[in-house]
Amino acid sequence: MKIVYHPISGGENIYIDMIINGLKKRKFEVLPLSGFLSNFLEVKIIHLNWYENIGSLLNFLNKSTKLIVYKILGKKVLWTMHNKEPHENAHPFLQRVFTNLLIFLADKIIIHSWDTKKILAKKGRRIAEKTFYLPHPAYIDMYGSIHDRDVTKPKNPVLKLLFVGLVRPYKNLELVIDSVETIGKDVRLLIVGKPKNKEYAEEIRDKISNVPNIEHDLRFIENNELIEYLYDCDLVILPYKMDSVLNSGAVMLSFSYGKSVICPNIGTINDIKDKSALLNYTYSNEKEHKKILTQTIEKAVALKKISPKVFDEWGLQMKNYVAEFHDKEVIIDRLAKLYQEIAD
Repeated sequence: MKIVYHPISGGENIYIDMIINGLKKRKFEVLPLSGFLSNFLEVKIIHLNWYENIGSLLNFLNKSTKLIVYKILGKKVLWTMHNKEPHENAHPFLQRVFTNLLIFLADKIIIHSWDTKKILAKKGRRIAEKTFYLPHPAYIDMYGSIHDRDVTKPKNPVLKLLFVGLVRPYKNLELVIDSVETIGKDVRLLIVGKPKNKEYAEEIRDKISNVPNIEHDLRFIENNELIEYLYDCDLVILPYKMDSVLNSGAVMLSFSYGKSVICPNIGTINDIKDKSALLNYTYSNEKEHKKILTQTIEKAVALKKISPKVFDEWGLQMKNYVAEFHDKEVIIDRLAKLYQEIAD
């Protein structure tokens, strides 16, 4: 079967690559949205990810027109709803209009968390009935294999936190920096990832220049380096903005490599029934977020002092969780079956 999957990554998005490679293994021919006209009659399914991001009025008109044409010509449109709204939203009104158009025209809306269905249910029963729950696939061994820990080696008493991934304002890095600076020598933070731009990178460097317990590696991190950073930390810290974030690939990555997280109750976290191996929390506003985040890090510091290997145990528990409930082969099988059902 020929399908369109958008976007098609060139190796920079493991989530996309993992799904496309899995579909190809299942004998699907995967085409890019921009180049499938020569196969237009054979393509029945167009699957869109992050298509709701609007860059300009022209972009809005272009995407809206194409979406309507696809439907008029009988194509089945699937849309994966990753977040409540784009993280960096340059045109809020146009984005809301286009998102509603996507919701209305999509034949199926793929959701990675049950919180997403609750949001869509507010738009009516018919919209809620179009949702198809497909867990976010885990990344076990997708970035390479992590070496075994030396269990005889004494644990460093200082709590080691890792902030990893694309360094963007919506991830609340500044709050983490403030909290870690407030707590002091009992915690160390390492910031790893490529910033949005040079200006934001300089902002972060300036902010931490006089904070001795914070280090950084602000660049694109290769896969083998990334898993070494994961190996070396106690917890991954991901203090997302709850008004935009629903799902987190970074949470899945952390669990996949045996690390637990400090993270707000976004959709990914809320789907986990047993949260005993997590440091999760909720907040109402930015001021409250800073206070609760600081308290949560202090709790982590205290837990490690009581039991130096506690977070190794938590990480193993979360890895076992995603291995059971977020197995990529099972998830891609379900997606392939959905394609077949819709195409028939």
